[in-house]
Amino acid sequence: MMQRLGLAQALLHDPEFVILDEPMSGLDPMGRMEVRNLIRELKTAGKTVFFSSHIISDVEALCDRVIMLHKGRKVAEGRVEDLIGAETLYIELIVSPIPAPASLAAAGIPEDAGFGQGDLFVLRSPRTEEANRWMAGLLREGCSVLSCVPVKKGLEEIFLERVGGAGAEGEGA
Repeated sequence: MMQRLGLAQALLHDPEFVILDEPMSGLDPMGRMEVRNLIRELKTAGKTVFFSSHIISDVEALCDRVIMLHKGRKVAEGRVEDLIGAETLYIELIVSPIPAPASLAAAGIPEDAGFGQGDLFVLRSPRTEEANRWMAGLLREGCSVLSCVPVKKGLEEIFLERVGGAGAEGEGA
């Protein structure tokens, strides 16, 4: 409640530039959604919103530009789309039912290329061509392909790469 009140006070005079410190920290899911929507509305209205957050998924979803800090030092800066880039980490296929080892072999898929998740089978390939071959083979073997998604690097992976990963949890972003 206090965060919402503080936010309302900050916006009362219709400023062009808004600075928010951890605006979604400690909010319930509904409150977080309201603050995200408010930030989007401010952006649409041409306002500049500067906010700090340890919740990298919020930063990725809301920001055009970011500066990432670790122990008071800048580790990355730029437009979110430039930092994330177009690099695909892997192609993830989700199929059903879980294929038998013989079906995997017939489709040209190594047995260790995937794992079961409930009644689904998840495969990850770093190469699009390989994922396409796997998908065609699984379809021939009678599996249903439920999902085929390129998975890209996110800001969290970029942050962890820049700070060395180990011991980075709980540090400033």
